[in-house]
Amino acid sequence: MAYMAFSGHDSEQPVNPSDVHLVINSVPAFIHTAMPDGYLDFFNETSLTYMGRSLEDVQGWKWISSIHPDDVEGIVAKWRASLASGELFLYEARVQRADGEYRWMLHHKVPRRDTNGIIIKWYGSSIDIEDRKRAEKKVRNEGLMINTIPVLAWACRPDGAAYFLNQRWLDYTGFSLEQGCGWGWKSALHPDDVEHLLTMWQGLLESGEPGEVSARIRRFDGEYRWFIFQARPVRDNHGKVVTWYGTHPDIEDRRRAEEELRRSESQGCEPVATCS
Repeated sequence: MAYMAFSGHDSEQPVNPSDVHLVINSVPAFIHTAMPDGYLDFFNETSLTYMGRSLEDVQGWKWISSIHPDDVEGIVAKWRASLASGELFLYEARVQRADGEYRWMLHHKVPRRDTNGIIIKWYGSSIDIEDRKRAEKKVRNEGLMINTIPVLAWACRPDGAAYFLNQRWLDYTGFSLEQGCGWGWKSALHPDDVEHLLTMWQGLLESGEPGEVSARIRRFDGEYRWFIFQARPVRDNHGKVVTWYGTHPDIEDRRRAEEELRRSESQGCEPVATCS
């Protein structure tokens, strides 16, 4: 296997390939490489230790034996499609650990090309997403309860992409689940509120802290109403955010009442007394 070192200064000495090899085998990540025809020729020590296999056990196409039987057909088809098209490979599949347990991983491979655009190598990594998958399954299992609460509710992955929107959210916006998931929910926001809300949302994703912000959501009939976007993270046993839960309480009537009060005060009118 050939390693390449990249430097920010042309005058620096090339990195010793043996040092790069040591780093790759020491990092707490699953790394592998493949030949242009899809033959996997290298797995780092972290990967081999996790699977409890030797390099000879998983080279070529033998790595399939470590994939959950229900996921083999899908991952192989996706890998062959990427080899044929030259497009990056991205797929979720379960990998068997040395103790026999299967855990979900996100497998990612990108091609490296020569100056003529010909693929000469594939570089890949696998990221453990078991905790995220369990959180998503929990949301789906609790979907009936979430669909009955009188508020718009949702769940997002750690990167902010939605994977669950309750039925009340879908009924209000007129969206299908497919239209709203991922980042599709943004199209339901009032154009004047998008930038502010996304800036706030990005800040929460980076800090991992709960928060809220007001914005307008378009109803299925085209009317916009004000809501509070409330977001709260859920963490695993190591403190890592695995999912975000959120709700959107409707505050349109409150906003109108506040606006009316401000208008009355600006005109010098006495506020109307109400029952407590």
